Amino acid sequence: MAVEAIERYEKCPRRFYYEDVLRLRSRSDRAPYLRFLSVIRSTLKWMNAAAPAARTSEFDEQFELRWAEQGPVDHPHNTVYRSAARQMLRMAQRELMGENLDLSREALVGTRRVLLQADNIRVGESQIVVQRLKAGRLAKKETQRTRDKLLFAAVSRDYPTKPVVFEHVSLLTGDRAIGATKSDSKITDEVTAVPPG
Repeated sequence: MAVEAIERYEKCPRRFYYEDVLRLRSRSDRAPYLRFLSVIRSTLKWMNAAAPAARTSEFDEQFELRWAEQGPVDHPHNTVYRSAARQMLRMAQRELMGENLDLSREALVGTRRVLLQADNIRVGESQIVVQRLKAGRLAKKETQRTRDKLLFAAVSRDYPTKPVVFEHVSLLTGDRAIGATKSDSKITDEVTAVPPG
């Protein structure tokens, strides 16, 4: 089960039922902004999987490929979207420098195995920083979503000897906000370690 399904259930059980149980989803044409976000997300996914040298040398080629396939190329504001996407991904490149950990985590919530995916997990000198890379400005008071809390708890569980910090980063402005420095006790009580293998 994906963590998004848990969040959908928390917000609206009926939507969860239709989308995740019955598998009914909207098939409407995707808005330009959603296509823009798809390019950012898919390029970030490539950047996380690529070797550090390739993130720089192959960036333009990978971005152009994704923009042509997924971007709002037929939209009147195509150049504005494209420029903003490049700027945000350059900011992401800077965040991905240095030593990073595997972004995938698993947790058991009740009897369900939940798959978690971080945007970035950096190893700092004295702590591990779990980052949420946002494609917009930060809110005045950033809150943690259920997926963020589960991810924080899973990373804390996997690295018990180092302090873990959750950080929100705006790819638009470069602003940062600390989201958490300790696990949410309600979430921690529900999350158990997934046995290795």
